[in-house]
Amino acid sequence: MGRHLAMSIAYDGTSYAGFQRQPGQVTIQQVLEEALGAPVRGAGRTDAGVHALGQVVDFWYEGTVPTERLPRALRLPDDIVAVAAWDVPDDFHAQRSALGKAYRYLIWRPEVASPFVARYAWHYPGPLDVARMQDFAATLVGRRDFSAYSVTGRPVASGIRTVTRCGVDAHGPFLTVRVDADGFLYKMVRRIVGRLWEVGRDLPDLRTTVPAQGLCLMRVGYPEAPAPSLTDFLATS
Repeated sequence: MGRHLAMSIAYDGTSYAGFQRQPGQVTIQQVLEEALGAPVRGAGRTDAGVHALGQVVDFWYEGTVPTERLPRALRLPDDIVAVAAWDVPDDFHAQRSALGKAYRYLIWRPEVASPFVARYAWHYPGPLDVARMQDFAATLVGRRDFSAYSVTGRPVASGIRTVTRCGVDAHGPFLTVRVDADGFLYKMVRRIVGRLWEVGRDLPDLRTTVPAQGLCLMRVGYPEAPAPSLTDFLATS
């Protein structure tokens, strides 16, 4: 049966049809399973075009490469990186054991688009009332039914989620939206950002779903500690 391992993964989702395997499509899960020679379970099913700096998977590994060396031993395409690996108990489940996830959405504000950020941010050069967006974001923190911020497609038993953080910050040419919660509904973050965008433009609730490329799974939290994210390594390099 081998060793039960978890691994944190970073990827550019532009060329993939999301994380989860799909017939006739190239996905992150498929590439990882082919590299590892084992089925993997992901902490979240990111959609087509969505990126990750701190996705987490778990799997049973029957190879001989030591756990700490496994990420560097894998043959992966340049747009998928194994960040770190560690041993986990038999009952660990990348998704079910998670306490929460953190997502970031980037909006590129300048009038001129940049070819260097086009894959990772939504270009919106129009006027936005950032202060109003910040005020509205604060009202979304708490435990409630977020079904209105979901898109039909993945059946769930309940739309109730606890959002622990929802903030809007301006950093130079970027507007950053950060949403942390104990769980997310289908396209929930993209709908939240869409509503914030509407508020910033003084529009009614149009149920806007913003483009996928601005969204990134930053980190997954577990009872022991948050899993390593590529941002941890960038901060210390």
